Amino acid sequence: MHQRYPHGRVSFALDIAWSRDQVSHVDRYYVNRLNCWRDIFPGSFLGRALAPEGPRIFEFEPGELVSAVDPDLILDLPRSRINDLVPFRDIMPGRFYPRGALSGIPGVFKGNTIPFRCIDKDEHGIIADFNPPLAGIPVTLTLGDLAWGETGRERGGACTDWIGAALSGPGMQARSGGNPTRFFSDRAFDRPDASEDGIFYSRDRFVHHIDARARANLSRWYDGLLPRRGR
Repeated sequence: MHQRYPHGRVSFALDIAWSRDQVSHVDRYYVNRLNCWRDIFPGSFLGRALAPEGPRIFEFEPGELVSAVDPDLILDLPRSRINDLVPFRDIMPGRFYPRGALSGIPGVFKGNTIPFRCIDKDEHGIIADFNPPLAGIPVTLTLGDLAWGETGRERGGACTDWIGAALSGPGMQARSGGNPTRFFSDRAFDRPDASEDGIFYSRDRFVHHIDARARANLSRWYDGLLPRRGR
């Protein structure tokens, strides 16, 4: 692949399908301008997929693409390890939470958004599963809509682990221990601040409520709908 496309970039749609415990789900992830020379993607998988007549569907058993379930990543944590990011009363078995909600765990900081799953809870603490959501689940990947481009001559730049990014979220819909996930509670729609909205907005709030990519996409959409210099 590197000999044929030494400076090539390729974009494609990546469908991630899995099924377990009567739950089936498909996520679509867009790989935007993967750098064939620098970025990280499973080499044998990508090399075959990008061949002119190469396969587009790949099946992986647990442990091949996503690490297998590691019992050492299932931790019994006391209540004192849970900080105020997520109130202890709101944590429910079966659901995922950001690791930043935990304190005193090696390698975990408050801004860490990598998910962990609470698989059990009592008044003293929780059992947290740090395994990836897709650990132990067979996965089918389908590539489509391939589009090639050139990188030009580059010096340095970021290296992206595309498969790591794509597989960090799928699998969160799976059941824990075969039990349906309890997504709602009596407090599910409670507001952290119950005061009137007008109080909060009584002075200007110059902050963004959506991320940079969403703002750019929304701007392009508005640009196509609204007349130039219109009012």
